[in-house]
Amino acid sequence: RIGWLGFLSVRNSVLSWIAGCFGKRQRPTPPSEFSWISVMGKPILNEDGSCTIASCTMCIEAQHRLAFERVNGRGSFTFKAKVPAELKKACSKRGIWNREDGADIREILKAIAQKGGVLTERVPNNIKLPISGYHCLHDIGGFQLMRLICAHGPVIGILWAELDDYDRAIGDIVYRRTPMEYRFPNSGAYHAVVCFGYKYDPQREELHIRVMDNHAEDGPLRWISFAALEEFYLPLIPEPVELHKLRRKKKREEHSVSAYVTHSMVTLEKKLMTWIRCRELDRFYKPRQQD
Repeated sequence: RIGWLGFLSVRNSVLSWIAGCFGKRQRPTPPSEFSWISVMGKPILNEDGSCTIASCTMCIEAQHRLAFERVNGRGSFTFKAKVPAELKKACSKRGIWNREDGADIREILKAIAQKGGVLTERVPNNIKLPISGYHCLHDIGGFQLMRLICAHGPVIGILWAELDDYDRAIGDIVYRRTPMEYRFPNSGAYHAVVCFGYKYDPQREELHIRVMDNHAEDGPLRWISFAALEEFYLPLIPEPVELHKLRRKKKREEHSVSAYVTHSMVTLEKKLMTWIRCRELDRFYKPRQQD
């Protein structure tokens, strides 16, 4: 009798193992609202048709901050991506970017990987934030995107931006998709942004994506309808930056006017980003009270 009980116990364990390996596992349901504003850095301005370069740089910085702070704690990643002037020159020489036509984001991500990553500013240390490649996501569903952002952080999104309508999409105004038959070269263009959050509107049954744009000093931050976004790109981070790279190996410089100005600008930038994040968190998690 004991033998049969032991056999049944082993059989049940084996069947449970097989079901776990080959059966359908229930995946966790993402929350209806989520935001990675805490890992987003300073917006990089796009003034010359370089929205793809700006968005790639911003997203890679955010992905590295997320990977680093998951290991070393929140607020520990103090690297900031440098304005990608050198990347623009390199892409222009390769013929994959110009001011009039912009660039294919896949070629930009390949160029960044080949160059060793995104350059950072001199403080705390000028290093490169590398990527090992990227995932391109077509025909992804809204629920899948929610899960992707929750688990893997900010991604790059591509949409058609109708000039007048898109510029008005600030604050709580949601930018929605322009039908293909109403898209003309003189009325809009394809545009790249960084998607770092979302919220589901149960009344309209719509998914709204929170993005950081590259048109102004504060982005701005916009709400984009999920239906308006056509492609998503996830840069792949090989591993978090090593902790010792936060310390410079060079000798400490003497105090000078330029050092004082640099320190003042860094302090001002920190205050600006803190204000942007606090404003975003208040808007995201504290809905307006109705009178």
